[in-house]
Amino acid sequence: MSFNVERKEHNLAEFTITVEREVFEDALNKAYRRNAGRIRVPGFRAGKAPRKIIEKMYGSGFFYEDAVDMSFPKAYEQAVEESELETVERPDVKITEIGEDGYTFTANVHIRPEVTLGEYKGISAEKKAAVCTDEDIQADIERLLTRNARIETSEHPLENGDTIVMDFEGFVDGEAFEGGKGENYNLVIGSGRFIPGFEEQLIGKKTGESLDVSVTFPEKYHAENLAGKEAVFKVTVNETKMTVKPELDDEFVKDVSEFDTMDEFKEDVRKRILETRESEVESDFETAVIDKLLESFEAEIPEVMIEERLVSIMQDFGYRMSMQGIDVERYAQLTGMDIDTMREQQRPSAERQVKCDLAFRKVAELEGIEISDDEMNEEYAKLSESYRMDLEEVRRAIPEKTMKRDMMVMKGSKLVMDNAVVAAPAKKTKAPAKPKAEPKTDTKTEVKTNTEVKPKTTRKKKEASNNESGTDSN
Repeated sequence: MSFNVERKEHNLAEFTITVEREVFEDALNKAYRRNAGRIRVPGFRAGKAPRKIIEKMYGSGFFYEDAVDMSFPKAYEQAVEESELETVERPDVKITEIGEDGYTFTANVHIRPEVTLGEYKGISAEKKAAVCTDEDIQADIERLLTRNARIETSEHPLENGDTIVMDFEGFVDGEAFEGGKGENYNLVIGSGRFIPGFEEQLIGKKTGESLDVSVTFPEKYHAENLAGKEAVFKVTVNETKMTVKPELDDEFVKDVSEFDTMDEFKEDVRKRILETRESEVESDFETAVIDKLLESFEAEIPEVMIEERLVSIMQDFGYRMSMQGIDVERYAQLTGMDIDTMREQQRPSAERQVKCDLAFRKVAELEGIEISDDEMNEEYAKLSESYRMDLEEVRRAIPEKTMKRDMMVMKGSKLVMDNAVVAAPAKKTKAPAKPKAEPKTDTKTEVKTNTEVKPKTTRKKKEASNNESGTDSN
């Protein structure tokens, strides 16, 4: 095998590769042995006709196609390896010359782009302090109360968070449309599951009421015949339900946690929130550092690399949706989008991920970082244990080249973050002090200022009896 390679613009390379007679002849014999049993030649039993006889009957190039398919991948891989170029897609292969002395083919393929980076050590970025307030703790507890709430039938007007059981039918230009009808359909007001503007018009309605809900379908709606159309839904409220949260007291704490008292429980909530906030702060800091690193990033990225990453992102999204019992198409319908729109929304993320990979690999190369066999084996063992797969299965699923590339990215990333510097927060400029106003003596103002502001009474408390023994949730 001999080859030459021409670097073209936009990170495209054209390989011209020649497979010599000896290699081609071996491939022809293999193609003959593979196909001989299916070829009928008068005077010979199946599979016994000599190759030369078959070629005389059907043409000298009868086995060429299969022989090329068998031999060109190895020739191409060898040429790429010797050229020390890293390809990022499957090649576009064309046979330019073929005969009994061998064949020549061209392989056009995009290669990993050259990357230029600025300073990657000592990148400075702000890191906020992890904070947990009493309001944060209360909000977390409220979510827990909501998860443990019960749903009860209500006679009160619908509010955000309530559930409506309804019959509905949609009409466009006075005609009912397919998929626009439902009976005894349960909908949580404020969930955003219906077309924008639909749920808001149900607020304040009671059981037994009927109404017309006017909406406009989004311009990019999954059903093209409805996209951008105005519609009227005739709705009947069959039942309304409200969420009744449990009382927040020591007994509730014992039921939902390992603690006996509210104080212990709240302290645990504080610790958990702080752990989450600290993780978020680290993530934000890392994002800020990478943003600064990418400010100096220069490379002409082949579109195929971004498209490949988009495919990976969408596959991962589809997998996560399937774990929740929803396929991507159904999710698109529920959100009023189509797959193409969802895909395009992920393009900036795909482009950023590709840039990060290229930048971190460049850092690893500039630092002379190498991946040893022991490190590779250790990483394969970790993945085998993590995914509960046989070690050899993992090795087959992730080729060594891919593993080494990913580990280079990880090491480059670690080096950048290990050398990052936490910047002091920017000092806020104090505004000039305003002259003190003369104290007002307005009676209304004085009354308002001195009046104790009472918390808004919730509907649940309105309905409760005069039992005052409940524990204060604050």
